[in-house]
Amino acid sequence: MRSTLSSRVFEAVGSRSREFLGGVVGCVGLLHFVAWVSVGDGVGSRAALEAGDLALAGTGLVGYASAHPAYVLAFVAGIAVLLSARQ
Repeated sequence: MRSTLSSRVFEAVGSRSREFLGGVVGCVGLLHFVAWVSVGDGVGSRAALEAGDLALAGTGLVGYASAHPAYVLAFVAGIAVLLSARQ
């Protein structure tokens, strides 16, 4: 049975550390999205969502994902690491 580098690293780090790491990485992605919606270019998307215009709000979210893919990836990776630590 071959062991991949990532599995060896995860075994070395331990479950609690992975939970912490996943939480931190996920929170970084989430906090950037909150800042984008609050004071960044996402203010218009938030206003559209509050007005009930889901199509305009959806295009704003797609714009966020295309403009900031690293933060979307950080959020998804954080959740994945957190879930892998729970197993």
